[in-house]
Amino acid sequence: MKRTLLLFFPIIGLLWACTSVDKNYTDTSHETSLRDPAAASEHYEKLRGNRADYDPGAPKNSSWAKLYASAPNYRQVGKAVLGGGGEKFRWEMGPMWYRGRLGKNQVKVFVVGQEGAQDENVSNRAFTGSTGTKTQKFLNHIGIFRSYLFMNTFVYTINGQLDGDPKFNFLEQGIGTKNPELSPIVKYRHELFDNMLLENSGSVALFMGVGSGGKASLATWINARGGNCSAAKELANCDTANMVVKGKSVPKVLVIGVPHPGGASAANGGTGALANIVNGFTSAANRVAEFKQQNPNWLPFDSDDDVDEKGKKISESARLSIMRAKYNYKDAGVPYRDFAFGTNKQMGATGTTSNRWKADSIQVFSTNGVYGDKSAKYNEAALGNKKYSKISSAGLSNSGFKTGVDMPWEPPKYGTPMADAYDPGPCENYNPKQSPCRIADMMMNGWSEDLFAQTQSSSFGPTSLYRGNLQNPEILIIADQTSHDDFFSGRALTGEVGQKLQTWLEAKGVRDNYAIIRTSPFDTLIDDSKGTYDEALLNNPVVEKKITELIKEVMKNGTQEVYTIGKRAQELAAKIAPNVKAIDVEVKAKNISAIPRKDLPYHTRWWMGTSGNRAVRGNGGSTKGSVNGKYHYYRFYAPDWNNTYAVPSLDSDVVKDIKQGLQELEK
Repeated sequence: MKRTLLLFFPIIGLLWACTSVDKNYTDTSHETSLRDPAAASEHYEKLRGNRADYDPGAPKNSSWAKLYASAPNYRQVGKAVLGGGGEKFRWEMGPMWYRGRLGKNQVKVFVVGQEGAQDENVSNRAFTGSTGTKTQKFLNHIGIFRSYLFMNTFVYTINGQLDGDPKFNFLEQGIGTKNPELSPIVKYRHELFDNMLLENSGSVALFMGVGSGGKASLATWINARGGNCSAAKELANCDTANMVVKGKSVPKVLVIGVPHPGGASAANGGTGALANIVNGFTSAANRVAEFKQQNPNWLPFDSDDDVDEKGKKISESARLSIMRAKYNYKDAGVPYRDFAFGTNKQMGATGTTSNRWKADSIQVFSTNGVYGDKSAKYNEAALGNKKYSKISSAGLSNSGFKTGVDMPWEPPKYGTPMADAYDPGPCENYNPKQSPCRIADMMMNGWSEDLFAQTQSSSFGPTSLYRGNLQNPEILIIADQTSHDDFFSGRALTGEVGQKLQTWLEAKGVRDNYAIIRTSPFDTLIDDSKGTYDEALLNNPVVEKKITELIKEVMKNGTQEVYTIGKRAQELAAKIAPNVKAIDVEVKAKNISAIPRKDLPYHTRWWMGTSGNRAVRGNGGSTKGSVNGKYHYYRFYAPDWNNTYAVPSLDSDVVKDIKQGLQELEK
């Protein structure tokens, strides 16, 4: 399809994320009949915060940024410890390290479990599926709404039930050796936990293990740092008094454990296991309340967020009474401030919202979609995996990707040129504890759901309105939507046309000072192959007014030139500045270049924004309840070169530790 460019001036026991899988497996382990419809109610929506809130990611050059970019080679470690009989980690979609606060003394509750599955691969944050929303509800129950940090036992999701294998027990907890950190996985996890404690020594008050793996991981770490802890009895016998981390003593910390919420899924005990899970959460809340009663200054509640359904603040005594009562085991939505800017609002809303299609594809469904549905039809011909299957074709040779060090399914490694190249979000120096900045508010708020119900489910919300430098863009590109990749990347024009645009910009000598604004934050692309749009939505006067205001706001920051991609973009530009000149970017740029890392959110995997279009929208498919919108399914696919990439070998010191650990197991 021909598009035009115009120029004018000026402008995570442990549910191992799974049952055994093969390449054709669809993960159903996180489906649950215990979703709470009230999680989408007005009160719960308010608890999610302002739609314009977001997590900018780890501060650049921080200890967190360095650690997250230094994950061990999970694929090779798994093979070295467990043998080469198959992949032990689901690596295709990459890792997920955390969810929550990464600032100094911002964490009161540290949560460890294994909730890294398909939802987490979509959101690039841990604990955002069903276990995440149920654990979120528990945190809210004990008066904690923002002062937490979630981490996984493994930063990757695992294939199969392996906990009976001695080698796996070594891999996971270092069991069978004198030093558990002979396992590279344990060593890395302890480094992450240590950093949490060092960054939050003045605030952390509660350690919480979710499921057997999470509880065991906390116990292993506590013991390795001088404490005394058993994973049994929901961590009731843990003493952190003698813990020392890099010379720093641990403050007064209570350690609790809860059952894994996945134990009540259809594949893991069903609703018959619910009573034990509710009792486990109730007991944990009672322990917190008792400890709080004995130590009044311990674990201050997040009082600003602790309100009832009428907006009235809940007193400390009332909160303690709530904690002593039987626990109401339901979902609570994950706050928007825990996600990268532009993440669709279905993520973290009411439990699991996606399922795998084989190993290299994930399908996201709306509130009215059906878990595991495979009846939606996808136009896979719109993908770029045939034309752009090689790394060189994807333009990575000039993007900073370091072959032999970087992994296509991970963000850039520490020490490589792109390690600190990512987009925190639209607001410079954004602080999630403050109100959203003006431009983020303009992008995410004030959109009527009626505007986009005709082309997408309102449960997805507005997404992907911008990409690039909004602070001082010399060049502004107004663009119609060109693919569905933006739905998953959270940024505008990240599919094939956007990659051709990058080639065009590079030829023009423009690398940094550009910004892209889409003509709509809703899905207006009706047919991928024909390039047809919902004209009524594109031409809606309310949409036009808000987009025009956004464009003018961006242009205040020194824009000198404006370009457009698409018919509607051309019409908008003409109203703002007439007498424009057209340039056809798709003719000018025959090749694609990878979307620059600096344009993509924190923790975006390398292959995102490469290899042409990687996402499509489903037509049809099963729905339930009242149908709001025509389209309820989106799906993204890893490119071919992700599977053929030569995985780097393990470093010699890692091999040495693994060999020593395995030798100790054999004794």
